[in-house]
Amino acid sequence: MIKKPSWILSGILMLILLSASCTNLRDIAGGTPGPKYTNMVILTPSQGAVVTRPVTVEGIAGSDIKSVVVIGGYNPKIVSLLPDGSWSTVFEVYEVDSGIHLLRFIGKGAGGENLNEMKLLLNIEVGSSGTNLPVVTIDEPPVNDKIYITNKISIYGTAGDAAGLEGVYFSLNSSPYGKAGGINPGDLTGDWTTNLTLTNGSYTAYVKVKNLLGVESLVTQVNFYVFTNYITTDPYFYYYSSAYGKTGQALKNALHDIIDQHTVFPYTAFTTDVWDALWILDEDPGNHNNVLTIYTFQSIPKTMQNPGGLSGDQRWLYWEREHLWPNTYGFNDKTDWPPYTDIFALRAAIGGVNNDRSNDPFDNGGTPKAGTPYYINLTNGIVPPSLKEVNVNISWEPPDDVKGDIARAMFYMAVRYAGNLPTEPDLELRDSIILTNGMPYMGKLSVLIQWHFLDPPSPEEMLRNNLIYTLFQGNRNPFIDHPEWVTNIW
Repeated sequence: MIKKPSWILSGILMLILLSASCTNLRDIAGGTPGPKYTNMVILTPSQGAVVTRPVTVEGIAGSDIKSVVVIGGYNPKIVSLLPDGSWSTVFEVYEVDSGIHLLRFIGKGAGGENLNEMKLLLNIEVGSSGTNLPVVTIDEPPVNDKIYITNKISIYGTAGDAAGLEGVYFSLNSSPYGKAGGINPGDLTGDWTTNLTLTNGSYTAYVKVKNLLGVESLVTQVNFYVFTNYITTDPYFYYYSSAYGKTGQALKNALHDIIDQHTVFPYTAFTTDVWDALWILDEDPGNHNNVLTIYTFQSIPKTMQNPGGLSGDQRWLYWEREHLWPNTYGFNDKTDWPPYTDIFALRAAIGGVNNDRSNDPFDNGGTPKAGTPYYINLTNGIVPPSLKEVNVNISWEPPDDVKGDIARAMFYMAVRYAGNLPTEPDLELRDSIILTNGMPYMGKLSVLIQWHFLDPPSPEEMLRNNLIYTLFQGNRNPFIDHPEWVTNIW
């Protein structure tokens, strides 16, 4: 026996199916109306098939049937027939989740009368290969609780759907939805906007999008305020707008959202890395070829950075990158993790001093370092008498002139890193100097708060903050810009 190709068999089967179903066979029946002219056949998908949203159904119908109504989707659809009796429709279903769905197909006559009905049972999967609900975003305001100081504002965002967009609908404070501008029907993606003139007060904007199949997205919302009489001298008012008026955990969460997702530079690389950043940020204002190191205020050539592998006495001749928040407390040697390379908590330091401090928590008290072995040889600056250490690995007291700088760096780290990503531990400040390696805790909180108020932000610290924001990470230290927020959180 000669085996016929599968496509030939499929064609023969389709001809038999169409003939048996007597669909649109006006030429054979002689044009006399009768039951055969009300037949319907669903060609695809087959009964019980597994399909992915949106569902495409194709069929053919007898000549007495002028339209097909599809019931069981997001809303009933009326489908017109082509001259040869064929029809096709694409539709969605109510449910967001996968599952079994029963669809009804009703053949209508010229007068709208029901001539035939078929049922189709499908297993519809949402699946990554299919189309889920349409999506819409609100890009302005970018965060909840933003404050506007003008009464004329624009709310805008983007929308998209694989089936084509019908329009974006906007509501303010639960008013009836109206159509936003900017979307052309049929576009797969688009930008929408609505312009508002508002009085002072609080507002909630609600946005949803509908596609050409009549399917609506979930509702997206955002809260904001309009205060035209709000007076501020804060140059970064808009940067922090979502934080104003909050305290405690709510303020901490708002600040985290603002400073999160900064630009991360590699620790060591042939491209711009942390070394390059510290060359600029910790430059000695009295000698542009040097960096000014923390703790001992030594001026040392930028090129004298530890090349790696140095130990003992050699480390006192070079400068290194000091982690103010020791990496042993939360991120160990994860040099590609954001907290490891965050330059708000990295400072140039003499290598031997960096080694001396080790992972000591910060606290008051101890033995002064000035005049002790190695420190007595640091002659490119004056070692402050207030630099102290309690024994070894107990606690470290930095010089008075940088106590506030260090405290604010610790506050920043505790807000920036909240454990929301695998590479970002949940760093927390504790009122203790008894810490455990590997645990994401640092202290001593009460002392850091004291230092914060004793040594308020200086112009030099603000300059460093501005440079990190504009040249490197694109985020700021809130506690330099708003010192009052420290006691609003801790």
